[in-house]
Amino acid sequence: MEALWSAALPLLRQHVGDRNFTAWIEPIRYHGANGEVRLEVPSRFFQAWVTRHFLSTIRDTVSELSGSPCTVRVVVGSDAAAERRQLPTAPPPPASTTRALRTPKIGRLVADYTFETFVVGAANEVAFQAAQAVSAAPGKRFNPVFFHGGVGLGKTHLINAIAHDLLRRRARMQIACLSAESFMNALITSLRQDQMNAFRERFRLVDVLILDDAQFLAGKERTQEEFFHTFNALHEHDKQIVLTSDKPPRAINGLEQRLRSRFEGG
Repeated sequence: MEALWSAALPLLRQHVGDRNFTAWIEPIRYHGANGEVRLEVPSRFFQAWVTRHFLSTIRDTVSELSGSPCTVRVVVGSDAAAERRQLPTAPPPPASTTRALRTPKIGRLVADYTFETFVVGAANEVAFQAAQAVSAAPGKRFNPVFFHGGVGLGKTHLINAIAHDLLRRRARMQIACLSAESFMNALITSLRQDQMNAFRERFRLVDVLILDDAQFLAGKERTQEEFFHTFNALHEHDKQIVLTSDKPPRAINGLEQRLRSRFEGG
């Protein structure tokens, strides 16, 4: 059965395209069980997405290769591991080493806003899983990603958690994590000091741009124009963009259509 999955992979790449294959098919781990094709994925969000968008294609592909209908099941890796009851692993390192407080290139982070301290419930589970997916594969699975919701629901906590996790995983990653107001203030300062080239280079050479309170861009034409070009420059090079707002893009009055369109892509 494992040979069957190996043979299916190049065909799946053709069916779903390189981008979807890298983001959604490549991270899958094959495990055969009781004559079925069991595919392990890293999270419940990942499981739901693959099941909804790619399961039928996967099933058709492996069934065609095997010459008979195949049962395909998508399971979360942690659940499958529990089923197998593997031997205990070494204990995790102390919190002080797992949560190294590195700082972003631009902006500052809240030290306690990490994935470990985020309280997950039914209302925010999808957002939490999406945030973890972004930190695991920046620029691949969700780009941009746009979190919106009322005040106090954890948006700022999530984006700080993403930045902390990225800096822990990739020490050399260049991250900008700031509010839309801070972005505008930096723009105004650069305009006054005739340093726009330095401003553009500073923001367009980061690996990840995290912007909090994107609704603040509404009505500010020059700031929107500069952010639009920054967004495009990063997105074209598969750099991760994360945005938050207190309302969905379509409800932000005073936001240019070209920005609204890009925000809705997340």
